[in-house]
Amino acid sequence: MTVDGQILWRGEEGFAEALSGAVWNAMKPAREPAVIVRPSSAAGVAAAVRLAAEKGLAVKARSGGHSWTASSIRQDSMLIDLGLLDHIELDLDTDTAVVGPGAKVQRTMETLAEHDRFFPVGHCPSVALGGYLLQGGWGWNSRALGVGCTNVRAVDVVTPDGEILHADGTQNSEWLWGARGAGSGYYGIVVAYHLALHPYPRTLLTRQDVYPAECGEEVLRWAFELQDRLPLEVEWFVFCTRPSEGERATYRVEAISFLPDEETGRKALEIFDSCPVRDRAVSGAATHPTTMPDLLAGSDGLYVEGYRWAGDNAWFDDTPDELATALVEAADVLPPWPSHLVIYGWPSPLPLQDSLFSMTGRIYACAISGWDDPAQDEHQKLASARAMTIVQDFAKGMGLADEGLAHRDAAVHSPANTARLADVRARLDPHGRFLDYLTTGGR
Repeated sequence: MTVDGQILWRGEEGFAEALSGAVWNAMKPAREPAVIVRPSSAAGVAAAVRLAAEKGLAVKARSGGHSWTASSIRQDSMLIDLGLLDHIELDLDTDTAVVGPGAKVQRTMETLAEHDRFFPVGHCPSVALGGYLLQGGWGWNSRALGVGCTNVRAVDVVTPDGEILHADGTQNSEWLWGARGAGSGYYGIVVAYHLALHPYPRTLLTRQDVYPAECGEEVLRWAFELQDRLPLEVEWFVFCTRPSEGERATYRVEAISFLPDEETGRKALEIFDSCPVRDRAVSGAATHPTTMPDLLAGSDGLYVEGYRWAGDNAWFDDTPDELATALVEAADVLPPWPSHLVIYGWPSPLPLQDSLFSMTGRIYACAISGWDDPAQDEHQKLASARAMTIVQDFAKGMGLADEGLAHRDAAVHSPANTARLADVRARLDPHGRFLDYLTTGGR
């Protein structure tokens, strides 16, 4: 069977290098697929799936390889690397774009900006859109524009039979429903996303304040209420990190305004002066203009190249004082910088259209552990899970954006959508050609 692109079977020259390159994380999994396929077209992806069926192999796809658990790398499977499917095609008359799953955030944002267009792409510039959109897509200005997957109008998808279907709201709609939020549990391979575009933001403003460890609980209790007092066009987060071993975490409160003019944006950001411990801030930056390239560069700087990484997260609807206390404890469990705990506020409920994506809440907390010593792997790869275990009694579930399902069990969809996903998967992929989530004890 002819598959365009590269095919490397385990043991062949170049396989080990291709496998290592398929995982962005410096901590590589012990699992090894039987074969790695790098198609150069959608037809090549379909042919690879048919080859997998012929050889009796289960399949996982990889777009950018940024999963904390390297969930696309499965033992004795076929890994289909979608990195070469990175096309970006714009239709400015209809404000739509067709992008390949391998297109990276940085290039997508730059291409759209050249035409004064915008999409709520991910915060990290090196992430590919395939995995980002499948898991939901918490991106820039998503409070106002919605998560990325709800801005997906249609998908072109390869089925378990190796066919290519176009799915939208009127045809093959269950394939679109699942592509909006299934993450690594999707029952197909998306080879093209049809995106709704938005005007490029005319004005971007940002500000930040850094608070010492002893102010953590007061800062968080105040921050829990911010999303109810802010315009949707203001994105905010609290970034908690320990400067060094033996020190407790500090708390950086940062906000970005996407409001249409500078006066309105500056007025909205004045609310961050209302923190009850504002006079105890140890540093900060007053409200000032910024740009999307600067914002992307700031996010990229959080993830030091060559480090080993693990992640976990939780969603919360209720925010009692005890949650603030628990999150402070969680921040202090993580290793020092570049490890971090980030806390976001989101409008709830969000408009989710007809999406599998359904795990949301008022507050999202994401724990990321980063370290550079391989000897610490066994201890540090579970640090994020330990941090989230501290707050799990308050949580409603886990988001797929930074999932840690390989280390901790949690709900990732609403009960209704969990049941529907099982039913749809059983009907559309009855032979289990596409592997499900990598969970505790999974392969």
